[in-house]
Amino acid sequence: FLVQLALADINVDPFLTDKYNIGDKVNIKGSVLFDEDVQGSMKIDLSCGENNTLPVYFTLLDLVLETPQEYDIVVPMRESFVGKCSFIVTVEGIAENFQQSSDIFEVTDELNVDVSVDKLLANPGDMIIISGSAKKMNGEVIEDGNGILIIDGDSELVELKDGVFEYPLQLQSSIDSGKHDIEFSLQDDKGNKGE
Repeated sequence: FLVQLALADINVDPFLTDKYNIGDKVNIKGSVLFDEDVQGSMKIDLSCGENNTLPVYFTLLDLVLETPQEYDIVVPMRESFVGKCSFIVTVEGIAENFQQSSDIFEVTDELNVDVSVDKLLANPGDMIIISGSAKKMNGEVIEDGNGILIIDGDSELVELKDGVFEYPLQLQSSIDSGKHDIEFSLQDDKGNKGE
């Protein structure tokens, strides 16, 4: 005897990037298509790591033969998702459950931070300009925020505007000759950080 099973096509569109920071929103979208009418349900789970799976979406379905049902949801990334993640789309309520996984993406709390000085050799009493920038892993700038600039152990608060800062530093006339370290660190309000 012959058993007729429904054929399904669950489509998950590719993501815009493969790295997201905490607080970013991931847009998962795609479509579900069956070769027969189906009444059932669809759920989407976010899986990050081995034992960290979270339901993020659920809906009842009334699918019509060969008519795609589209989905388009936005999921904010949290600190507990840091690591490699993927979405799992499952359609239930038919002869067998159908499942499709998204591409793997990474959730991170790291920021790309860059700092430079306008000159590498300076004399005591000179003015040097320290400038820098901060971006998320997907290339978006950190619009506004505060960072800490540490120069020879002394801390200075610097303000980012449109992802960049510029800090004029007047060297003391009594500054020691030799190399001097400049460090910059930044943490945004979502917990992302870079140095």
